[in-house]
Amino acid sequence: MTDLTAGAGKKEASASVYVNIRVVGEDSATDSSPASGSFSAVSRTDSDRQIGGTSFDRRGEAAEGASVSSSGVLYTESHDGTDDIDDIYADMCIVKIDDSMSIRSEASEDAEPAGYIYKDCIGEILEQKGSWTKIRSGNLEGWIKNSYLLYGESVIDRIRQACMQVAVINTETLRVRKEASEDASIIALLGEGDEVDVVDMDGDDWTEIEYEDGTEGVGSGYVSNEYITLKMMYKTGETLEEVKAREEASRKASDESKKAE
Repeated sequence: MTDLTAGAGKKEASASVYVNIRVVGEDSATDSSPASGSFSAVSRTDSDRQIGGTSFDRRGEAAEGASVSSSGVLYTESHDGTDDIDDIYADMCIVKIDDSMSIRSEASEDAEPAGYIYKDCIGEILEQKGSWTKIRSGNLEGWIKNSYLLYGESVIDRIRQACMQVAVINTETLRVRKEASEDASIIALLGEGDEVDVVDMDGDDWTEIEYEDGTEGVGSGYVSNEYITLKMMYKTGETLEEVKAREEASRKASDESKKAE
């Protein structure tokens, strides 16, 4: 399933897909006048990403050998680069458990389980009723006791740390600046569709990024928020159907491995 890359507040669960390495040479740029000189930059294309304490591969699946306490589904959510990042995080919550637990279909300990949530999983608060909160975590919706959740302004930094933020370039060629200013020197160019890691969002206009410069390893600089889509990736819970599908896939892979021996 392809992730949604346009429109504020729109979401879609998807595997995290990383673009192939793409070298960008001298070209016109769109954040002001045409660039001069020679620049090169490539997307970050690590095979695995550490998100919420779990290593995920390019398909968004937990790396082989991940324990139950660190598993979950990788969820991708996209926002326009000019959206207020604090507003995005304000509606989120993170579970405070050390392993895994079920969440319920109703606000009662006697209700049927709706699915399972894991350490460092993130969700969106939908409704609160007494000592219970209804959350959406990926495809999973259900009720969880408030004592197992952290939310509010005081935990925004904790939630940020559990997310991976990626900037997707949505213009033909984009300049990377040394500082957060149109007057700053140009240090690299990135092409449309390239994905780079977000270091920090500097106010409403600029985002600090990391990229592989092709010669000296990892470089850092600033890009205009006007020409990026912010893609946030974080761990979410699993519905009962997703748990069953994962377990069946694991058994099938184990059987095929035994046959190959």
